[in-house]
Amino acid sequence: VARYGGVEFSFLTLSPLDQAAKQLDDLRGLISKIQVEHEGKYIDLTLSAGVSQVTSGERIGPLVRRADEALYASKMAGRNRVHLHDGRICQLVTKVAATSSRSPGVSPEEPASVQQQEQIESAISIIQERLQRIVQEESKRLAGR
Repeated sequence: VARYGGVEFSFLTLSPLDQAAKQLDDLRGLISKIQVEHEGKYIDLTLSAGVSQVTSGERIGPLVRRADEALYASKMAGRNRVHLHDGRICQLVTKVAATSSRSPGVSPEEPASVQQQEQIESAISIIQERLQRIVQEESKRLAGR
């Protein structure tokens, strides 16, 4: 585990991609149940994460780029989510994201309605399109160097 940026951390594991993403989502779920009291107010904790896997003979740059794209997919989708980047696209791992803006009386484990699921899928599609454009633009920029 290493601090990678201001509030960004990186860790390496020998676990397969889907297992590592599931474990990170389990951690996210535990963290989202914690509230910290500060000056009489309660603050919800969240964790947004992106997971990627190194491929054979790959340098660190593409691996970090994929993890970063997955992290930003989680942030753009509303935070407190885990996405994995399978080398092609970012995929949502978190089934129902618990955020501080959740409706009163609705537990984070409560399943999403069909309408909520459709909204989530629509948001994921938009995020994937935006990320694809970012990747294409960045690839063009790097090729022009």
